[in-house]
Amino acid sequence: MDSLLHAAAVLSGTIAGYRTAADFRRVDPQGVRSSAAHSSLDSFPTWQLRDGSVVWVEASQELSTLVGMVLERLAMAISITVFQRPPVGLGPIETALSSSTSENDRLLALERLGLTGFESVRAVAVPLDTHFPRKISSIPMVTTRGIARAAIVPESFSVPSDFGRAGLGIPTKSKGLPESWSTALTALQLASEDEPVVDAIGLGSILALAEAAASMEAPPDVAALAKLDAEALKLLDILAETASVRGTAIKLGRHHSTVQDRINSIAGKLGYDPRTSKGRTRFTIARSLLALSRPIGS
Repeated sequence: MDSLLHAAAVLSGTIAGYRTAADFRRVDPQGVRSSAAHSSLDSFPTWQLRDGSVVWVEASQELSTLVGMVLERLAMAISITVFQRPPVGLGPIETALSSSTSENDRLLALERLGLTGFESVRAVAVPLDTHFPRKISSIPMVTTRGIARAAIVPESFSVPSDFGRAGLGIPTKSKGLPESWSTALTALQLASEDEPVVDAIGLGSILALAEAAASMEAPPDVAALAKLDAEALKLLDILAETASVRGTAIKLGRHHSTVQDRINSIAGKLGYDPRTSKGRTRFTIARSLLALSRPIGS
């Protein structure tokens, strides 16, 4: 529950809350939870669930499009979490991707999307402001990892060259779509400027790493990387790719000794030498975990 509220708080830029007769919680964009109750929620946009519980974001009643969408998707995500089934009126994409959907309902959803004739399908996750080609339906989805635009496509779907960042889930039959969506989110989190489109098929054991990371605190190696600036991270990325200080210097257009000194300084902050084989392995794992720890859309 708190992870959903945190994701909504990050995306809306303000506190998100949930209240029932027995529970009251508020989570801010930094992930800090508070149980301090407001005397009234009248000044905030709210959404009432079927059991009378309420979710809200502590924004102005004059909703922006983004805040309104975050509130709606937060209510939908919490409804699925609390009631273990999608709310009435859920669209075909949400229905097909939900782990609470029956197989019959999932097949009906795929039929509505015109996807029943394909051997395999896959979920695709992209940033909220990315738009799919006109013939492909997509919707925003609030998840524990942030908000992303979701679509379901045939396995043969080819990402347009100008698409930007995207995560392709593993191809599957209808029953595996919830897992495909989860792997699409992981792929999107790992997408970067150098590799904007990531296919979960190529992630291998990183998918298991992502699953484990969801239930553990960030290890010291990740905390150390999070303190580095973008220039230092870029240098380490190139070093991991080239496995050579000289090759890194050439790609950066800098003198070898300058890069060597910079790496010495960074190594002191990391607590290991990223020039060694073991050091590069530690960096690569920590780099992936750092990307996976940051909410989509933040």
